[in-house]
Amino acid sequence: MFSPIRRIGALLLILGMAIPSFAQSNMSLLGQRSYSDDLNDIWGYVDGSTEYALVGTTDGTSIVDISNPASPVEVQFIDGVNSVWRDMKTWGQYAYTVNESGGGLQIINLSGLPGSAPASNWSGGSIPGGGSLSFSTAHNVFIDENGVGYIVGANYGSGGAIMVDLDANPTNPPILGVYNANYCHDIYVRNDIMYTAEIYTGRFGIVDISNKANPVVLATQSTPNTFTHNVWLSDDGNTLYTTDETNGAGVASYDISDVTDIDYLDIVYSSQSGAVPHNTFVLGDYLITSHYKDGVTIIDASNPATMVETGYYDTSPLSGGGFDGCWGVYPYLPSGNIIASDQQEGLFILSANLTPASTLSGTVTDATTGAPIFGANVAIAGVGSTSTNIFGQYNLAVGGAGTYTVQFAASGYSPSIVSGVSISGSSTLDQALTPGGGGSCLSYCSIAGNTVDEWIESVQIGGLFNNSGDNGGYADFGGTFGGSLAAGSSHAVTLTPGFESTTYSEYWQIWVDLNQDGDFADAGELVFDAGSATSSVVTGSMNIPSGASTGLTGMRVQMNYNAAGPDCGTLTYGETEDYCIEITGAGGGCTAPANPGVTSIAPNSVTLGWDAVPGAIGYQAQGRKAGVGSYRPKNTFTNSLTVNVKPATSYEWQVRVMCSDGSVSPFTAVQDFTTPSIKTSTPSAKAFPNPATDHVRIAGLPYGAQWQLIDGMGRVLEAGTYTTAFYVTVSQRPAGHYLLIWNDRSETQRLPIQVQR
Repeated sequence: MFSPIRRIGALLLILGMAIPSFAQSNMSLLGQRSYSDDLNDIWGYVDGSTEYALVGTTDGTSIVDISNPASPVEVQFIDGVNSVWRDMKTWGQYAYTVNESGGGLQIINLSGLPGSAPASNWSGGSIPGGGSLSFSTAHNVFIDENGVGYIVGANYGSGGAIMVDLDANPTNPPILGVYNANYCHDIYVRNDIMYTAEIYTGRFGIVDISNKANPVVLATQSTPNTFTHNVWLSDDGNTLYTTDETNGAGVASYDISDVTDIDYLDIVYSSQSGAVPHNTFVLGDYLITSHYKDGVTIIDASNPATMVETGYYDTSPLSGGGFDGCWGVYPYLPSGNIIASDQQEGLFILSANLTPASTLSGTVTDATTGAPIFGANVAIAGVGSTSTNIFGQYNLAVGGAGTYTVQFAASGYSPSIVSGVSISGSSTLDQALTPGGGGSCLSYCSIAGNTVDEWIESVQIGGLFNNSGDNGGYADFGGTFGGSLAAGSSHAVTLTPGFESTTYSEYWQIWVDLNQDGDFADAGELVFDAGSATSSVVTGSMNIPSGASTGLTGMRVQMNYNAAGPDCGTLTYGETEDYCIEITGAGGGCTAPANPGVTSIAPNSVTLGWDAVPGAIGYQAQGRKAGVGSYRPKNTFTNSLTVNVKPATSYEWQVRVMCSDGSVSPFTAVQDFTTPSIKTSTPSAKAFPNPATDHVRIAGLPYGAQWQLIDGMGRVLEAGTYTTAFYVTVSQRPAGHYLLIWNDRSETQRLPIQVQR
């Protein structure tokens, strides 16, 4: 069943050896252990003062004593079915593991550690209401605060969640119910609400499982890259965090305080190589996340709408996209140490300095009209930049408190540079930009030259032409707007040297600050390299990549005698010129979505839809009661949106799109619709008792009718399909008036219910 201290000779313990150097910030390595097998997920277990890492490998579970982080010791190895995927959680003195190859739920008794850890397997049983189920594989397992286990992604039904009572019987748990609406890749459960990561539908779900034999879906929400891998809930229950397991994805946050009105808040990406995020966990105000090739990151999520990476430890020598590297992380040990599993590099024991971020936020507006400016570039010199959202809002983070220079720039406006901005904690800075051209970019590192014999006579790049002549080795033309260059396009280059008398061979280079971070040192920012020195006019082309940040940025043109010169410093002979250019979006901007329309009109909800726009990063729909009040905006990643409405009411709405080139389309023409009224139920529908205090028995609805219980604000509290009489529990509902509504022959019926206290 298991082999104590298995393969100890084959395992390479990193003890008494030089610890390899890994990129890190606010995290440090305490200990490491290598394996001959690839690893997968990880969890923790504590017995008194002894801390253990439960490390998944391709052929079992390694139990490692990490009480002395510098000397991790494997005390047991539990054989398992060979599988790339293995996940584990604990309840009491038991660990529960699943895999995608076979064996069902493996149950490991940890009470005898370090001396023994016997294991058994469980693969199903009786289902409430009759019948039974069995399974052999599953992708994940979760255990809530009540000891209810959730086996998800199993080879049973749709692969939703099998709910079992581990607290009642830890080795032969009774089955409480099954959620079978959709496949779940991972879940999180608290207070009888289940949050599902439905990876193949690209969304998370929120499900009421207070009656585990009859789960009720309360809401669903698409995630940014529509490949939802895991979910985790904030301590206050108001924010849900998700990861999408795709290249270039990030960790996203959502306000779920009202499940009928979920709001996407923010997304944060790994600062290292943009690796795929895998699993994120909430630790107070922080998120601890495993990113495959970027290791472990720390995110300050104290303001979920402005999340900031404040630390990382890169466990992998690899970088970029793909699925090698750090699989899992566990941040809940009493010592405060964090453990991580890297598939190739082994077990890492890390310390973390949970340092709050300092942020700068505000709104950029038109100085004349006061309207918000979408896509304005906001840059903190030496730190980074961002663009304003559709409301003109921006958020930027710095590594620590200090005094900074901030530049605001937008196409069609004069840039503004604000010096001496103190940023500490959560700081704010609003800025109004004046319509018009001109302005300057960020300041860059100094460069000097010598034009006693040669200089830059003229520069022509795209629509920019500057016949500058001799400027003594350096000239800054940033005060004169340098023209526009479209991202994703090549631009013709003509560079002309000037000579005092004798001609010399000159080497030409051009740098562009593509990410607008105040330097020319990033990969790809040398956009033109002549390749050899010549005394003749140099012609060619330079490419602005499609991923370049739009807006104003710096360009540096250099002519150096006989060889390639530096982007900063001093030239022995030659000259450098700086320009302020505008990078515009590829493809000429967004066009308004086509075919806006309305489907699924009900008295209390309606689905808005339109044709998807290629290159869209999001849509904004806005609506209001016809001719009444202001439009209320709602953002979505997909080309449809379901919103709450009121019965027998006329509405008008329109939609626009935000594209990946940073542009935003006009709104579509105003659309309108009217919701149907709710009719009083026929006498056959009954609710008893009514008024009620604990529960209400509902009977007499048409067979197959889709019903909803809504409160006085129109929020859907429960929903289902009527087949026979059923009970609605109201013991935890506030006193007041409620409605049970359903559809009958295309007409919506209602049954008033009153709750008393």
